[in-house]
Amino acid sequence: MPTRVLLVEDSPTQAEALKLLLEQHGYVVTGAASGEEALRLVPGGQFDLVLSDIVMPGIHGYEVCRRIKTDLGLRDLPVILLTVLGDPLDIVRGLECGADNYVTKPYEPEKLLGRIRLVLDTKALRRRVKPRLGVTVSFLGRQLDITSEKEQILDLLIATFEDVVRTNDKLRASQAQLVEAHAQLETYSRQMAVQAQVSAEKYWTLMQHATDAIFVTDPSGRILESNARAAALAGMKLDDLLGRPFTEFVLGDEVEYVRVQFAKLPTVRRLEAADIHLRHADGHLVCTDLVASLVPADPHPLVFVVARDVGQRNRFERQAVEQEKLALMGQLLAGVAHEINNPISYVLANLEQLEGEAQPIIQILAALRSWITDNAPAEERRRFDGMMAASRLDHAVEEVGQAIRDASDGAKRIREIVRDLKTLAHPDGEAVARVNLNAVIESAIHVAYGEIKYRAALERDLGELPEIIASPGRLTQVFLNLLLNAAQAIEEGDPAAHRIRVRSRREGQWLRVDVEDTGRGIPPEVLPKIFESFFTTKPVGTGTGLGLSISLGIVRDLGGDIKVRSAPGQGTTVTVLLSADTGKQLAAREAAAPVAAVARKLLLVDDESYILRAYGRVLGKHHEMTAALGGRQAIEVLERTGGNFDAVVCDLMMPDVDGIDLHGWVKERFPDLEHRMIFVTGGAATLRAREFLATLSAPWLEKPFEMEQLLHTVAEVAGSSVG
Repeated sequence: MPTRVLLVEDSPTQAEALKLLLEQHGYVVTGAASGEEALRLVPGGQFDLVLSDIVMPGIHGYEVCRRIKTDLGLRDLPVILLTVLGDPLDIVRGLECGADNYVTKPYEPEKLLGRIRLVLDTKALRRRVKPRLGVTVSFLGRQLDITSEKEQILDLLIATFEDVVRTNDKLRASQAQLVEAHAQLETYSRQMAVQAQVSAEKYWTLMQHATDAIFVTDPSGRILESNARAAALAGMKLDDLLGRPFTEFVLGDEVEYVRVQFAKLPTVRRLEAADIHLRHADGHLVCTDLVASLVPADPHPLVFVVARDVGQRNRFERQAVEQEKLALMGQLLAGVAHEINNPISYVLANLEQLEGEAQPIIQILAALRSWITDNAPAEERRRFDGMMAASRLDHAVEEVGQAIRDASDGAKRIREIVRDLKTLAHPDGEAVARVNLNAVIESAIHVAYGEIKYRAALERDLGELPEIIASPGRLTQVFLNLLLNAAQAIEEGDPAAHRIRVRSRREGQWLRVDVEDTGRGIPPEVLPKIFESFFTTKPVGTGTGLGLSISLGIVRDLGGDIKVRSAPGQGTTVTVLLSADTGKQLAAREAAAPVAAVARKLLLVDDESYILRAYGRVLGKHHEMTAALGGRQAIEVLERTGGNFDAVVCDLMMPDVDGIDLHGWVKERFPDLEHRMIFVTGGAATLRAREFLATLSAPWLEKPFEMEQLLHTVAEVAGSSVG
């Protein structure tokens, strides 16, 4: 018959676990959720064992056991108590109430089942032998009456001993684990100490050797720590930075912005601020990019501020922008020069033609007057003089001649200005040549005069100088920069009160050029910085700070130097010193090609009909001319005639088929004609055009040019003579 167990447990979870365990081992289990319910079930339940928790609301386990053993008269019904208590008084109270055994929570299933089997096995023995002990025990100030079988007392004592042994074993195991954990903790502690020391050394090394300035501040912004770069950026000692607010070093106009940004750190944790200016102790500003991070720390978080000096980066970026602007300006100047050169070429050609045609008319008129004066009757002479006076023919002829000469001079001046602009457009790529320094100065004056004339009177004092080998364009750039700086140092509006004087002299092996002005002058503290790249005292948008720096580089490349004397209110004198021997070498020239046969047939190619007519009038006096409007028409003419021309005069820059394309076509179809092509150009505005001219063996002329130069070049190429 299965053993019936009354399980008294107020915890549903523990009750269910115990019930499941007992039922798995063949016990029939009835549950009671309280002491009161257990006492109602015991009398009629015919249970073989009561398993009761001690700590319960209402009637506790001790009272349940006592009533079962005394009031209900069921002394032989075994009662095992479940307890989390481990005090000796608990054991004595168990004896007092008559408990047969107890199990300490948390229990091991095998231990609980073993206790149950032990109690059930000794149940019959206790029925046969009932030596009861009655004793009063005084324990911890309390009198306890114990009346139990000695086996029962022995079981409780043994159970207690087992629990003590088990607890002791656990304590020993825990102590061993604690010793092992302590050893591991000491090892880990030593490792952590070493790591902490290494981390501290790494942190200090990184801090002090970082290329960026690092400030560590509290949440209010006061500096707690900084590195050497931060001290150098601020121009102070490390110790002097401590305790100062970080914003003390921020440019005044940017302080509020920095404060607003840093106030966001508790929310965003990390932020960046670009182009923040920090003030050095000597007053100069350093442009920086800031990165601020909020780092948790005890008792308050820290703010790490990394400041990177971006001044050099910004200078490089500005330099790249300025170089791009200069390159674009060069392209613009080259394009403008090309566009101006075409019309100025035919204007000059026509003016030369007019001047040439006017001379015979003037000579005929002079001869006619001389004949009439010498041979005509007095009455006829008076009539002729009256007609001349009335028609103002003498005056008109003189005025026309003068007008032609003035127009020619003006056109030539435009030509010189355009040449100066073209020289400035591509100075870096310009080959060195023998340079007349005074001519270079005059060229720079032509370009700068529009800026000078409203500010000061210009004076020249140019002495005799030998030619030097240099790039005329780069030297023109130097003197143009100096002249523009001199002009811009003088306010507009009263040119009679100011003077800009250019003086050149030879002093031994040196060629000296002084550019003097009566402008505002340069303060002493600024003077040492004027040759620094991007340094300028001009208002924003009116100066790049590159002019003097570039000029100094050009002059020093020629073995020379630039000196400056200036004082506020007393003007400025800039002295350029150039060695008569610049160290540059002229490029070797190829031997001149042999002169070809006399030319009688010329092909003139240009996309401007005005130029075709102007050049045709000049060349047509000496040669048989064929005109082609553009490269495509020139190809048609050459194909139709089989290339039967003694020379081809061709414009370089033309739409559709340009001179370069035509040259390639001629080289393939009529190779004998390739070296008898003469190119004219208003300006090689593209890299392709400049590279073509640099490798061209045939001659080329730059517009505008003298017609005599064109005639001479044609004669050289075709072997003809102008008659």
